[in-house]
Amino acid sequence: MTRQPPADETAERSLLGACLLDRRTFEEVVSGITPDDFYVDRHRHVWQAMQRLRDEGLPVDPVMLLKVLRDTGRLDAVGGASYLGELARSVPTAANAAHYAQIVRDCSFRRRLIAAGTRIAALAWADEDVTELANQAERVVREATSGAFVEDRFVSIGSAMVQRWEHLYETRHRADVLGLPTGYRALDGMLAGLMPADLIILAARPSMGKTALALGITLNVARRGHAVAFFSLEMSRAQIADRVVCATVPLDSRRVRARRLTDAEWERAVEVVTRLGSLPIYIDDQPAQTTSEVWAKARRVDGLGLVVIDYLHLLGDRRHPGASRSEQLEEMVGRLKAMARDLDVPVLCLSQLSRAPEGRPDKRPQLADLRDSGGIEQTADVVLLLHRPSFYDPGERPGIAELEVAKQRNGPRGTIELAFDEAHARFGDLERRREEPTCRTGLSVSA
Repeated sequence: MTRQPPADETAERSLLGACLLDRRTFEEVVSGITPDDFYVDRHRHVWQAMQRLRDEGLPVDPVMLLKVLRDTGRLDAVGGASYLGELARSVPTAANAAHYAQIVRDCSFRRRLIAAGTRIAALAWADEDVTELANQAERVVREATSGAFVEDRFVSIGSAMVQRWEHLYETRHRADVLGLPTGYRALDGMLAGLMPADLIILAARPSMGKTALALGITLNVARRGHAVAFFSLEMSRAQIADRVVCATVPLDSRRVRARRLTDAEWERAVEVVTRLGSLPIYIDDQPAQTTSEVWAKARRVDGLGLVVIDYLHLLGDRRHPGASRSEQLEEMVGRLKAMARDLDVPVLCLSQLSRAPEGRPDKRPQLADLRDSGGIEQTADVVLLLHRPSFYDPGERPGIAELEVAKQRNGPRGTIELAFDEAHARFGDLERRREEPTCRTGLSVSA
């Protein structure tokens, strides 16, 4: 026996009737209802006609509705003028229109879920990789549920300003920066911290220290009690663990791999492992993850303060047929920005640069060097370009790294300098290193 799809024809008629009784009612409910939400075809046609009147700046009333249906040749399909009269008489008042609209939305959502389940069942029979099938199934569910729970997010500009400035005033005496502190004073001074919902791109040529800087920021954020989800698509969790310990002790990574450490170094390493082991840093080293997988996993981290992705070009989102690599990257970056807004945390994503800097006399990177996509520059809130002059000329400014804030949507641009300890792959505050020239480690421990 075939089951009837979820629908409430009475609620559909009542919603249309309420809109015909009071022209303001349509404006109040139209943003949450689409023609496809109606199960009955003639109700769908009537709603489309109402939307057309609204779009043309005409009143939504029985007279104008009759005219537009006649002009589009759909008057007979909806049951003629008599049916429009029935709709107008179907409800005594427009006061319950929002309730009718909710019933129509709920039934539409259930029908979409049923259709999605049918599509997913068909996918399961396809002869494809199960990981790709899972990604496709997730997209089907996402498409079915998008817009299902329409939330009115409008607030007046007055309310927005009061809420924002109350927060600024209440936190005016705090010593830390407004956003999430990176732990590097010059960078925090330029950015005022990593802001919630921001997508920050950290880009550089290979071997410049992108991962080292990202790990330094990760440690500094975690030390303040904020959980960090670190997605390492290039390095294994063991390699990440080695980098963290070597940078903090500090130790030469080559001697660690050879296991040739002194007793004192072994003791310091054990102390660092014990101390850092309790930090809320969660590493996921699964390769070729998709943006959807990253999003879903990050959502499950309690107390999440920061998401780090190392790195953009290794994300495994499937390229749509006919789409270029640039278009694929643009779509992925758009999803990462949406993830940052949804989770309300900063997302720090590492990115490769093209070979263009190699052809310049000073080798310094530019925004245009972002590899494969101008969409990265357009979507990101902040773009950081990392450069070490000594990488190309060992005699040029050794131990100094330049970090250019090439784009900042809500702040200044400029270049800051950080100290770089190449032997231990870690960054620090340049001023602090100069203040402590006799320090055993050479740098304050900030990575």
